[in-house]
Amino acid sequence: MQIDQIIEHFEKNGIPKGPIRYNQCTVIQDPAKMVESHIRYLKQNPKKKHFLPYYKRLYFLVGISPTIDKV
Repeated sequence: MQIDQIIEHFEKNGIPKGPIRYNQCTVIQDPAKMVESHIRYLKQNPKKKHFLPYYKRLYFLVGISPTIDKV
């Protein structure tokens, strides 16, 4: 899934409400702010492996967004 597809997904389906537990140590308090900032970072730094965690967190939200409430 490309960044444009992730953007399209959130525009079409909405952004999940928070807080959302990402893993044992991380809770996403404001998913809307996280999506906005992560997309900005990825657009400014395309194809840089250093920013892969940003992509993974967005992809995680895409995967769970059909199952929880939206903003």
